[in-house]
Amino acid sequence: MHRTILSWFIIITMPLLTLLAGTFLFAYDARFYTQQLSAVSLADKGLLIENTVHFLQGEEQLLFFSPREREHLADVRGLLDSLFALFIILLVVDIAFFLIVRDSRHLLWIGGIAGLLGTGIIALLAAPFSWFFTAFHGLFFAPGSWVFPADSALVQLFPSWFFQAALAHILAASAFMGIMLLLFSRWFRR
Repeated sequence: MHRTILSWFIIITMPLLTLLAGTFLFAYDARFYTQQLSAVSLADKGLLIENTVHFLQGEEQLLFFSPREREHLADVRGLLDSLFALFIILLVVDIAFFLIVRDSRHLLWIGGIAGLLGTGIIALLAAPFSWFFTAFHGLFFAPGSWVFPADSALVQLFPSWFFQAALAHILAASAFMGIMLLLFSRWFRR
């Protein structure tokens, strides 16, 4: 019975863990933003990117955006902070389960499969990206708080293709972690 409960917990949490880990690999990485946004021609682009990433990390205040854009970015930072707290809690609980259970190899295998399945499901849902982008924002942000005119600094700095690229990187990292869990389950002896 305990093994079944733990297995279901891993099945539910591992896709979240791999997706969140993938998110945090890129969300706070200024190099990723600079590389992805190299085609954007905007005055002070480097400063805008650096300021935005440092703001998301909680290190400085936003300097270059309108009050509405700042409000939305504050909401984004709040969401990232909450998701990071969830990530830490789930990670600690999952590690504890792996340490307690005799057949951790089985849990690692289940976690790898669940992580890959979760990644695949998100990839399928995101195939019509504009729908996914709208649904994501509708789920996590107040209505209208994330919609800006095309000439706003936020939209010019972060066009929709940036978010598509970010999601592709997150999903690739998540899939890689799922594969690593599967491989590790083959070598893990306990």
